[in-house]
Amino acid sequence: MDGYLWYIAQVDRLNPDNQVSPAEAEFMVRAGKIAKKVGGSILDLGSGSGNDFPTIQAAEVILPVLAVEPNRFTWAKAEAQAQELKLSVSFAANLEEATNARKR
Repeated sequence: MDGYLWYIAQVDRLNPDNQVSPAEAEFMVRAGKIAKKVGGSILDLGSGSGNDFPTIQAAEVILPVLAVEPNRFTWAKAEAQAQELKLSVSFAANLEEATNARKR
């Protein structure tokens, strides 16, 4: 089995419901208040299959998310997660691609 697929399976096994802990939610709300003041977008480095999207949503920040993840295999699951949470997410494989996407 592919090592990366094994890792994803373990993450899903440890947190199958992908629930946000109260501490994560509180932290993200505070971070969200700062992000609203600064504007721009949220950069999610190593976004994988979107497991952090519920935490980003908990911040109640209405900013677009730029998800940087080199493994395009995970993008479909991350995109489905974003749609379910009604987050505006664009994807990039690396930081160069992400930088170019922000310039457009």
